[in-house]
Amino acid sequence: MIATEPLRFHLANAWYKQRLRSELADLGGQLLEVWRDAKLPLIERKRRIFERWEECEDPTSTRRTEVDRMRLEVARTARAKIEAFVRQVAPYGSPQAFTDAELDRLNAGRAGKTRFRPYDAPVLPEDVSAETELGTADAAPQTVAEPPPPDPPPSPTPIGPDPGPGFSPARER
Repeated sequence: MIATEPLRFHLANAWYKQRLRSELADLGGQLLEVWRDAKLPLIERKRRIFERWEECEDPTSTRRTEVDRMRLEVARTARAKIEAFVRQVAPYGSPQAFTDAELDRLNAGRAGKTRFRPYDAPVLPEDVSAETELGTADAAPQTVAEPPPPDPPPSPTPIGPDPGPGFSPARER
């Protein structure tokens, strides 16, 4: 068992990292599901979005094992994604926006030092993903340079004596 401990530790960390990535990939859909739930009043949808943000590892925690670092990295990304989502679906000043009073109330009971302030967050290139998930991104396709076609495969070198003229190694029938 001792001999395989490093391998088992590596495999467990790789599995956990993949699980965290998978959860992060699913986050946008989960946020959309909450936001589009017409049965819930706006204030409840906002509370649930905030709860998703709050569930993320607080960057002020002092634990710093390898697993903690992985979780913190994903948590930072998740929080940024949630804040970008809020700026997209409930822009500051809109009727759907979080008010200062709502933000103060939500942050009042938090144990962590970081406060939920989605409108104070910088607008990053990652914000585009919220537009894509919402289906509000520009319909015009972005032109992406296509890579050049691959070189044709080299002709196979025959093994043995030269088969002579007219021989084709890959005949089509």
